[in-house]
Amino acid sequence: MWLKTVLVLTFLCVVNGILLETSKNINLKIVGGEEVVPHSYPYQVGIAIREPKERKGWCGGALISNEFIITAVHCLKGIQLATVYLGAHDVHNLSSNAIKIDVVQSDMLLHHLWTPRYAVHDIALIRLPDPIPFSDSIQPIPLPTPQTIVSPGQMLVATGWGRTSTNTSIARPTKLHSVKLRVEPDATCKNLFFHYDPTLNICLEGNREKTSCFGDSGGPIVATNEKTGTHVLVGITSYGRKCENVSVLTRVVAYLDWIAVISGV
Repeated sequence: MWLKTVLVLTFLCVVNGILLETSKNINLKIVGGEEVVPHSYPYQVGIAIREPKERKGWCGGALISNEFIITAVHCLKGIQLATVYLGAHDVHNLSSNAIKIDVVQSDMLLHHLWTPRYAVHDIALIRLPDPIPFSDSIQPIPLPTPQTIVSPGQMLVATGWGRTSTNTSIARPTKLHSVKLRVEPDATCKNLFFHYDPTLNICLEGNREKTSCFGDSGGPIVATNEKTGTHVLVGITSYGRKCENVSVLTRVVAYLDWIAVISGV
Protein backbone atom coordinates (compact mmCIF):
# COMPACT_ATOMS: atom_id res chain seq x y z
CA MET A 1 0.00 0.00 0.00
CA TRP A 2 1.08 3.56 -0.67
CA LEU A 3 1.12 6.47 1.69
CA LYS A 4 2.66 9.88 1.95
CA THR A 5 5.05 10.10 4.84
CA VAL A 6 7.34 12.29 6.85
CA LEU A 7 9.09 11.26 10.08
CA VAL A 8 10.98 13.19 12.71
CA LEU A 9 13.15 11.21 15.13
CA THR A 10 14.51 12.71 18.29
CA PHE A 11 17.93 11.07 18.65
CA LEU A 12 20.38 13.00 16.50
CA CYS A 13 24.00 12.33 15.70
CA VAL A 14 26.44 14.01 13.34
CA VAL A 15 28.36 12.04 10.75
CA ASN A 16 30.56 13.72 8.19
CA GLY A 17 29.09 17.04 9.27
CA ILE A 18 25.56 15.85 8.44
CA LEU A 19 22.75 15.54 10.94
CA LEU A 20 21.52 11.96 11.03
CA GLU A 21 18.26 10.78 12.46
CA THR A 22 18.02 7.49 14.27
CA SER A 23 15.94 7.12 17.42
CA LYS A 24 16.21 7.71 21.12
CA ASN A 25 12.83 8.89 22.33
CA ILE A 26 11.56 7.70 18.96
CA ASN A 27 9.01 10.37 18.09
CA LEU A 28 7.64 9.11 14.77
CA LYS A 29 5.53 11.18 12.38
CA ILE A 30 3.61 9.99 9.30
CA VAL A 31 1.79 12.50 7.11
CA GLY A 32 -1.19 10.94 5.36
CA GLY A 33 -1.21 7.18 5.20
CA GLU A 34 -3.23 4.03 4.76
CA GLU A 35 -3.93 1.27 7.19
CA VAL A 36 -2.93 -2.23 6.10
CA VAL A 37 -5.26 -5.21 5.99
CA PRO A 38 -5.22 -6.57 9.57
CA HIS A 39 -2.60 -9.29 10.11
CA SER A 40 -1.35 -9.12 6.51
CA TYR A 41 2.15 -8.61 7.95
CA PRO A 42 2.12 -11.27 10.70
CA TYR A 43 5.85 -10.95 11.31
CA GLN A 44 5.54 -7.30 12.38
CA VAL A 45 6.58 -6.57 15.95
CA GLY A 46 6.04 -3.45 18.03
CA ILE A 47 8.58 -2.64 20.74
CA ALA A 48 7.53 -0.30 23.54
CA ILE A 49 10.55 1.07 25.39
CA ARG A 50 9.74 1.28 29.12
CA GLU A 51 12.99 1.78 31.02
CA PRO A 52 14.88 3.98 31.50
CA LYS A 53 12.03 6.49 31.60
CA GLU A 54 13.89 9.14 29.58
CA ARG A 55 14.12 6.69 26.69
CA LYS A 56 10.43 5.78 26.58
CA GLY A 57 9.21 5.42 23.02
CA TRP A 58 8.46 2.97 20.25
CA CYS A 59 10.42 0.88 17.77
CA GLY A 60 9.60 -1.79 15.25
CA GLY A 61 10.98 -5.24 14.66
CA ALA A 62 10.33 -8.50 12.85
CA LEU A 63 9.77 -12.00 14.14
CA ILE A 64 12.28 -14.43 12.59
CA SER A 65 11.53 -17.54 14.68
CA ASN A 66 9.43 -18.59 17.65
CA GLU A 67 12.20 -17.32 19.93
CA PHE A 68 13.83 -14.32 18.23
CA ILE A 69 12.96 -10.82 17.01
CA ILE A 70 15.27 -8.73 14.84
CA THR A 71 15.50 -4.94 15.17
CA ALA A 72 18.08 -2.11 15.29
CA VAL A 73 20.78 -1.61 17.93
CA HIS A 74 19.99 2.08 18.30
CA CYS A 75 16.52 1.13 19.56
CA LEU A 76 17.88 -1.04 22.39
CA LYS A 77 21.23 0.44 23.43
CA GLY A 78 20.97 1.34 27.11
CA ILE A 79 17.44 -0.06 27.45
CA GLN A 80 16.63 -2.01 30.59
CA LEU A 81 13.03 -3.07 29.93
CA ALA A 82 10.75 -3.23 26.90
CA THR A 83 7.43 -4.79 25.95
CA VAL A 84 7.11 -6.51 22.57
CA TYR A 85 3.79 -6.81 20.75
CA LEU A 86 3.27 -9.79 18.45
CA GLY A 87 0.24 -10.41 16.24
CA ALA A 88 -0.99 -6.86 16.79
CA HIS A 89 -2.82 -4.65 14.33
CA ASP A 90 -4.32 -2.09 16.67
CA VAL A 91 -1.86 -1.86 19.55
CA HIS A 92 -4.46 -0.19 21.79
CA ASN A 93 -7.10 -2.82 21.09
CA LEU A 94 -5.32 -6.15 20.87
CA SER A 95 -7.05 -9.13 19.32
CA SER A 96 -7.33 -12.39 21.22
CA ASN A 97 -4.42 -13.81 19.19
CA ALA A 98 -2.04 -10.94 20.01
CA ILE A 99 0.69 -11.41 22.60
CA LYS A 100 2.51 -8.90 24.85
CA ILE A 101 5.80 -10.00 26.37
CA ASP A 102 8.19 -8.11 28.63
CA VAL A 103 11.88 -8.46 27.80
CA VAL A 104 14.83 -7.36 29.92
CA GLN A 105 18.28 -6.11 29.01
CA SER A 106 19.85 -9.58 29.13
CA ASP A 107 17.46 -10.64 26.34
CA MET A 108 18.65 -7.80 24.07
CA LEU A 109 21.56 -9.02 21.97
CA LEU A 110 23.34 -6.12 20.27
CA HIS A 111 25.81 -6.48 17.43
CA HIS A 112 29.27 -6.34 18.96
CA LEU A 113 30.63 -4.03 16.23
CA TRP A 114 27.88 -1.42 16.56
CA THR A 115 29.38 2.07 16.20
CA PRO A 116 26.96 4.87 17.10
CA ARG A 117 29.22 7.60 15.72
CA TYR A 118 28.86 6.15 12.22
CA ALA A 119 25.62 4.18 12.71
CA VAL A 120 27.39 1.04 11.48
CA HIS A 121 26.21 -2.53 12.20
CA ASP A 122 22.81 -1.28 13.36
CA ILE A 123 21.27 -4.68 14.01
CA ALA A 124 20.15 -6.50 17.15
CA LEU A 125 18.18 -9.53 18.26
CA ILE A 126 15.68 -9.92 21.09
CA ARG A 127 15.47 -13.36 22.66
CA LEU A 128 11.97 -14.13 23.90
CA PRO A 129 11.73 -15.66 27.39
CA ASP A 130 9.80 -18.66 26.03
CA PRO A 131 9.01 -19.97 22.53
CA ILE A 132 5.76 -18.50 21.23
CA PRO A 133 2.98 -20.34 19.35
CA PHE A 134 2.40 -19.37 15.74
CA SER A 135 -1.04 -18.44 14.43
CA ASP A 136 -2.60 -16.70 11.43
CA SER A 137 -1.59 -13.38 13.00
CA ILE A 138 1.86 -14.41 14.28
CA GLN A 139 4.32 -15.83 11.76
CA PRO A 140 8.07 -15.45 11.21
CA ILE A 141 9.39 -13.76 8.10
CA PRO A 142 11.99 -15.61 6.01
CA LEU A 143 15.49 -14.21 5.97
CA PRO A 144 17.19 -13.60 2.64
CA THR A 145 19.56 -16.17 1.21
CA PRO A 146 23.14 -15.26 0.31
CA GLN A 147 21.94 -15.11 -3.30
CA THR A 148 19.22 -12.53 -2.57
CA ILE A 149 19.82 -9.39 -4.63
CA VAL A 150 18.35 -5.96 -3.95
CA SER A 151 18.76 -3.74 -7.00
CA PRO A 152 18.23 -0.02 -7.72
CA GLY A 153 14.70 0.57 -8.92
CA GLN A 154 13.31 -2.37 -6.97
CA MET A 155 10.27 -1.60 -4.81
CA LEU A 156 10.36 -2.59 -1.14
CA VAL A 157 7.69 -2.40 1.57
CA ALA A 158 8.14 -0.72 4.95
CA THR A 159 5.66 -1.21 7.78
CA GLY A 160 5.16 0.36 11.18
CA TRP A 161 3.11 2.44 13.58
CA GLY A 162 3.81 6.18 13.46
CA ARG A 163 2.18 9.60 13.67
CA THR A 164 -0.08 10.64 10.78
CA SER A 165 0.57 14.36 11.20
CA THR A 166 3.42 16.72 12.00
CA ASN A 167 1.04 18.16 14.60
CA THR A 168 2.20 16.37 17.74
CA SER A 169 -1.11 17.10 19.46
CA ILE A 170 -2.61 14.45 17.19
CA ALA A 171 -2.11 11.05 18.72
CA ARG A 172 0.05 8.40 17.05
CA PRO A 173 -2.23 5.98 15.18
CA THR A 174 -2.71 2.64 16.84
CA LYS A 175 -3.09 0.67 13.62
CA LEU A 176 -0.37 -0.68 11.36
CA HIS A 177 0.52 1.22 8.16
CA SER A 178 2.76 0.50 5.18
CA VAL A 179 4.52 2.25 2.31
CA LYS A 180 6.22 1.13 -0.91
CA LEU A 181 9.62 2.68 -1.61
CA ARG A 182 12.19 2.43 -4.37
CA VAL A 183 15.78 1.31 -3.89
CA GLU A 184 18.22 4.05 -4.91
CA PRO A 185 21.73 3.59 -6.35
CA ASP A 186 24.36 3.21 -3.66
CA ALA A 187 26.13 6.32 -4.97
CA THR A 188 23.14 8.43 -3.91
CA CYS A 189 23.66 7.55 -0.24
CA LYS A 190 27.45 7.45 -0.50
CA ASN A 191 27.43 11.07 -1.65
CA LEU A 192 25.55 12.04 1.51
CA PHE A 193 27.16 9.73 4.05
CA PHE A 194 30.85 8.93 3.67
CA HIS A 195 30.47 5.93 6.01
CA TYR A 196 27.74 4.35 3.86
CA ASP A 197 28.86 0.82 2.94
CA PRO A 198 27.04 -0.90 0.04
CA THR A 199 27.90 -4.29 1.52
CA LEU A 200 26.23 -3.41 4.83
CA ASN A 201 23.55 -0.91 3.82
CA ILE A 202 20.70 -0.35 1.36
CA CYS A 203 19.85 3.10 0.02
CA LEU A 204 16.12 3.84 -0.08
CA GLU A 205 14.23 6.73 -1.62
CA GLY A 206 12.84 9.46 0.58
CA ASN A 207 11.42 12.97 0.38
CA ARG A 208 8.97 15.19 2.24
CA GLU A 209 6.01 13.21 0.97
CA LYS A 210 7.26 9.63 1.10
CA THR A 211 10.10 7.99 2.99
CA SER A 212 11.01 4.93 5.01
CA CYS A 213 11.49 7.38 7.85
CA PHE A 214 7.75 6.96 8.35
CA GLY A 215 8.25 3.51 9.78
CA ASP A 216 9.32 2.65 13.29
CA SER A 217 13.06 2.58 13.72
CA GLY A 218 14.27 -1.00 13.64
CA GLY A 219 11.22 -1.98 11.63
CA PRO A 220 11.25 -4.44 8.72
CA ILE A 221 11.81 -3.53 5.08
CA VAL A 222 10.77 -6.42 2.85
CA ALA A 223 10.94 -7.54 -0.74
CA THR A 224 7.80 -9.14 -2.16
CA ASN A 225 7.60 -12.08 -4.53
CA GLU A 226 5.07 -10.77 -7.05
CA LYS A 227 4.00 -14.29 -8.05
CA THR A 228 3.45 -15.74 -4.58
CA GLY A 229 2.96 -12.57 -2.54
CA THR A 230 5.42 -13.81 0.06
CA HIS A 231 7.80 -11.44 1.83
CA VAL A 232 11.53 -11.72 2.53
CA LEU A 233 13.28 -9.50 5.07
CA VAL A 234 15.99 -7.53 3.30
CA GLY A 235 16.43 -4.41 5.43
CA ILE A 236 16.03 -2.83 8.86
CA THR A 237 15.18 0.87 9.22
CA SER A 238 18.32 2.60 10.49
CA TYR A 239 18.80 6.33 9.76
CA GLY A 240 18.27 9.18 7.35
CA ARG A 241 18.91 12.86 6.84
CA LYS A 242 16.05 14.88 8.32
CA CYS A 243 13.69 12.44 6.62
CA GLU A 244 13.60 14.67 3.56
CA ASN A 245 16.12 12.73 1.55
CA VAL A 246 17.21 9.12 1.19
CA SER A 247 17.03 6.66 4.07
CA VAL A 248 19.68 4.11 4.97
CA LEU A 249 18.80 0.53 5.90
CA THR A 250 20.83 -2.20 7.50
CA ARG A 251 21.32 -4.87 4.80
CA VAL A 252 20.17 -8.10 6.46
CA VAL A 253 21.96 -10.45 4.06
CA ALA A 254 25.30 -9.10 5.33
CA TYR A 255 24.55 -10.44 8.81
CA LEU A 256 23.24 -13.94 8.12
CA ASP A 257 26.19 -15.62 9.83
CA TRP A 258 25.85 -13.42 12.93
CA ILE A 259 22.11 -14.09 13.10
CA ALA A 260 22.65 -17.83 12.70
CA VAL A 261 25.27 -18.06 15.44
CA ILE A 262 23.03 -16.31 17.98
CA SER A 263 19.58 -17.56 16.99
CA GLY A 264 20.14 -20.72 14.98
CA VAL A 265 17.99 -19.24 12.18
